Amino acid sequence: MEMTTDKAACVGTVSTREWHHFDIILWQSKEDFIEATEQRGADACHCPAPVKVEHDGTLNYPCCLGTIHFIAGKWDEEVVAHECAHAALQASRA
Repeated sequence: MEMTTDKAACVGTVSTREWHHFDIILWQSKEDFIEATEQRGADACHCPAPVKVEHDGTLNYPCCLGTIHFIAGKWDEEVVAHECAHAALQASRA
């Protein structure tokens, strides 16, 4: 994911398996983060991508499993570990 604006930048992609990955977004301000994610009470969040359920019940996961959002100046090791734990749990289901 190539994204850089005056509000945010895609700072990386984390691959989980052969073709699955998460995009990592770093927001410049809490206001921009809230506008994009609608997460008012948080300083970071994991937004999973929708999973398609086939007629036979099979789950069809997209290549990009979702995004992990952080705010510049509000992230530390604990915040990153927490959001990555959410992502790892989701990836284990894919």
